[in-house]
Amino acid sequence: MENLKNNIKNITTDSQNLVYNYLTLFGIRQSKRLATFLGVLASVFIISTLLMIVIVFGSIVLADFLNTLFESKYMGFLIISLLYLFVIGILLFKMKISGKPLLTNLFIRFVLPLLDIEITQEPTVKGLNIEKDLIKEKIENEKNFINIHAQLLKYAAFEDFLIVFSGLFSSKSKTHEDTSNQDAKN
Repeated sequence: MENLKNNIKNITTDSQNLVYNYLTLFGIRQSKRLATFLGVLASVFIISTLLMIVIVFGSIVLADFLNTLFESKYMGFLIISLLYLFVIGILLFKMKISGKPLLTNLFIRFVLPLLDIEITQEPTVKGLNIEKDLIKEKIENEKNFINIHAQLLKYAAFEDFLIVFSGLFSSKSKTHEDTSNQDAKN
């Protein structure tokens, strides 16, 4: 009995260690992915900020050049401002037509490999929606399989119970018949 208790204790300890190691491995993987994602996000922010500075100074230089070209103090700045308003209008119109923010598909292509997610569809918003529906369908199928296996387990347990239960009566009746036969012989 002591050996059985020690074996159960060892199995419990080993199971706890296994779960702890799996959780540690999961934490390490997620930390690496999160750090990579934040690194990419910070890089995009820094590069975007520097690019914005270049665009602002380039716009000032271009506006000043247009001011000298048109011999006006403000005409160059007005033209550049109208150009930016036109570009903003085009971008807003494109976002309204597509129904999603700019560069979403580009970010999806970057994020999926960073998070080590493999999909069978094209890495776009539409592909992710299709993949999400497929995964939901797989989950429902797996739930159904689990329910089926649980039912089969119930039936198997009930069948074993009936066999054992009927075995108790059949062994008593055989023992009773054997005793009756021996009494008849005597």
